Amino acid sequence: MINYDEYWKISEPALGESEKEFFLRLSAEYKQLKKAEARKLRKQLWVSRLSAVSKFLVVEPNLRSTKSA
Repeated sequence: MINYDEYWKISEPALGESEKEFFLRLSAEYKQLKKAEARKLRKQLWVSRLSAVSKFLVVEPNLRSTKSA
């Protein structure tokens, strides 16, 4: 995840944009970016937990067994 200082360094003000407008826009964009990253992280965590639980539910028969029923 990117921190605010790194995001600030890669962002530039738009042509004719005042300093106040730049920082307001930068703050809003950064907030949206953090929300999107948090959503992605929550989804990734949910998928990993679901796959861990599904491993317990999958039953694979032992086909190499030499015993007959």
